[in-house]
Amino acid sequence: MGKIDTAFSKFDDPYFGSIRQSYTDFAAPQVEDQYKKAQESLAYALARNGIQDSTIAGSKQADLQKEYDLNRAAIADEGINQEKQARTSVSNERSNLVAQLQSTADPTAAASAAASSASALSMKPTFSPLGQLFSNIAGSLKYGGLPVYPDGSGVLDRLKQTGLFGSPSTSAAGSSKVINSP
Repeated sequence: MGKIDTAFSKFDDPYFGSIRQSYTDFAAPQVEDQYKKAQESLAYALARNGIQDSTIAGSKQADLQKEYDLNRAAIADEGINQEKQARTSVSNERSNLVAQLQSTADPTAAASAAASSASALSMKPTFSPLGQLFSNIAGSLKYGGLPVYPDGSGVLDRLKQTGLFGSPSTSAAGSSKVINSP
């Protein structure tokens, strides 16, 4: 049992904290990069629509900031999850080795297995790159901030399709008669 404890002694709080920090160090720059690109895209879309100083601009910037804050919190949470997974893996492996030692009563085999397991467990986990984190806030500014439907059409497109302002297939002009009152 002493050999198992010795092999697993390096798995302490600083070790597990380093896994959490490794994940944060891996993911945070990706969030920052995507946020910067989303800010630029939003700024261009606001300027393109001439609404950079509008309430819509303030609302869209607040939406983007909210997404950024949520993504930063998600990174911290995932770092904690990575730490917990590592703790669980180490604990399970240690328990398996203790059970093996108790069932076989072969301390040499248990010591060898402990060294091998500890070596495998001490390898830092690999992380996958983050996907798209920010919704297309800038894309929702088609038609000056009016909503865009999933098919890419906007409110104005939908109004044209209704025929409310003339035939949807033609560009009909209305008729008018000016009445002068005495």
